[in-house]
Amino acid sequence: MMTRVLLSDSASESSLPERPSPSSTSLSAIITTFRASTSGFVPYLDDLEKRGVLSITYPQNLLTTFKDELNKLPPLAYAGFDPSSDSLHVGNLIIVLNLLRAHFYGIRPILLIGGATAAIGDPSGRLSERNTLEYDVIHTNRACLFKQLQEVTSRIIPQDKFDIFDNYDWYKNLSCLDFLRRCKSMTMSSMLSLGAIRDRLDSQDSISFTEFSYQTLQAMDWLNLAYKYDCRFQVGGSDQLGHLHTGSTYIKKMLEGAFAAGICLPLLTDADGNKIGKSTQGGVTWLGQNKTSNFRFYQFFMQMHETEAVPLFTKLSLRPLHEVKAVIEENKADPGKKALQRQLAEEITKIVRGKKTFENTIKISQILFYNKFDEFTALPREELLGVFNRPVLLEREKAKDLTFGKLADITKEEGTKMAHQMSAGAFKVNGVKVTNPDQKINVDNILLGDHKDLTLIGLGKRQFNLVQWI
Repeated sequence: MMTRVLLSDSASESSLPERPSPSSTSLSAIITTFRASTSGFVPYLDDLEKRGVLSITYPQNLLTTFKDELNKLPPLAYAGFDPSSDSLHVGNLIIVLNLLRAHFYGIRPILLIGGATAAIGDPSGRLSERNTLEYDVIHTNRACLFKQLQEVTSRIIPQDKFDIFDNYDWYKNLSCLDFLRRCKSMTMSSMLSLGAIRDRLDSQDSISFTEFSYQTLQAMDWLNLAYKYDCRFQVGGSDQLGHLHTGSTYIKKMLEGAFAAGICLPLLTDADGNKIGKSTQGGVTWLGQNKTSNFRFYQFFMQMHETEAVPLFTKLSLRPLHEVKAVIEENKADPGKKALQRQLAEEITKIVRGKKTFENTIKISQILFYNKFDEFTALPREELLGVFNRPVLLEREKAKDLTFGKLADITKEEGTKMAHQMSAGAFKVNGVKVTNPDQKINVDNILLGDHKDLTLIGLGKRQFNLVQWI
């Protein structure tokens, strides 16, 4: 799928592109595939509310006071993703999956990559300026996010049922004068009332004009989508309420009083308030295979405590709510079986990494869990590297100075106390316990069967890492 451009590449005062007539759109073909009783924003938001992900609505009381307006909204919804990294992380799934859930209610999802806004930096939720990313880094990240979002979305929705845009294509040739003229309908009083702006103005470091102007670009993003596609509904994170207000007000002024609305979804947190997937279980858990291995990604969900897994399953699963509740009830009967975690891990791994990756990962997970190291050693090299696709690379020449204690520290998860783990017999090399941290390593003695450059490191029953000697 090619990225479609909404704004003209011309840097002149020419405004937005010609708006298509209702008869030229293909959306009607999509809507007819859904039953009228289950389509539309009202049942979609009702589902989100029951799942506990409807944190804030804009305007307030959206499901009650503005029900008629919701029913009249064109069936499109969008969410934005700034490419500040070359991959999204698990915490982003609450936005991605709940946006894509709209598809099942006859609403076309639009995923907007913020190639332009990433160069500015969103001040929301921050007390200081973001680091400015170089353009070549942003362009690399844009391409990675486009590929990632397309792959994930295509595993859920047919490719002709969603759109992915990049706002860099809208702004790359927009002159400074044209930009300022388009800000004419945005008032300083409204922009200064944004919570993130007020907080920063009151701080010692204040805020740059660059980050202050972020809200203008996000409002223009929404206007572009509203003008070209009649998309007047936005899905955002917990800190996006101010942007929803700015954008909907801008649309109302520019499109003759048109109604626009949106929702803020909560952060995914554990019982202690830590961000799930970002501040827990050994650091960030990325969606990209180049940053988090398939094994670790699957185990991230499998090893969740029930108090975290139940709400996460409810909020992320794309199954109908009655099926989700049935799994939760089944899990209550015997939590030790981890039936819920297993189904959560399976669903998310299949969506994010693909069915084949899931099958290989579950196969190796079971072999390791039941200590079948002969079977593990006999697995093809490409299968091992496919699951442990981020092995720890160590130079064989430098191994002469390496002890098992140092090897344990190199391969451990963030926050793990290796001294205690080793003395308790929880550190294993190719399935064999090693308790002496000062013991020198002989690489030839710890190679994995016929795999002459691989070593399996185990921490307890569930944490494993692959070392590749180079």
